[in-house]
Amino acid sequence: MTHHKSTQSGFALLMTLLVVAVVVSITVTVIELTLKQLALSVTAKDSEVAFHAANAGMECVRYVRRNASTTINAQGNPVLFDCFGQTNQRLTLEAHSLNESGGDGEVYRYEGQVSWASGDRCSVVDMVTMIVDETATGDMTINNFNSIFPGFPASETKSCPPGGICTVAEVTGFNRPCGSLIGSGVVRREILLEF
Repeated sequence: MTHHKSTQSGFALLMTLLVVAVVVSITVTVIELTLKQLALSVTAKDSEVAFHAANAGMECVRYVRRNASTTINAQGNPVLFDCFGQTNQRLTLEAHSLNESGGDGEVYRYEGQVSWASGDRCSVVDMVTMIVDETATGDMTINNFNSIFPGFPASETKSCPPGGICTVAEVTGFNRPCGSLIGSGVVRREILLEF
């Protein structure tokens, strides 16, 4: 009878070890899935912050383009503008004349950035404005537009009719302040718009 009892206690120990192993493996799997979900949610949040910074920056560019058109049209003067009516969200666009400028008009590239008041995001602006004389005999065309905006196909050209003011803007939004755009955890989203 003692021998039979010893076999049963060995079987109970084996079953206990199996149950503990299954519970531990399930627990480890649940913890691993939880950590992955947490990392995904942080990445999704950072991506949303970057996208909203790009979108808000684009709205600011459109507002500036509409309300500062005489400054932009006056031989590519720099533009200083308060986005959303707040001086701590100021967009300063520095103008550079591009080599594509011709006798029928001028092409200016404006570059700048917006540091948002919340301090946790940045919008970097790159805008090209083509100003074509009303007396031009045809459209002004920029060939190989991807040399300005690398996201465009190599064969892409941009044209603007006589008397026209054509603008292409690219805004890159970041989930970090403008002063710390290098390092791990920086997420960027870009929006490109023609208007």
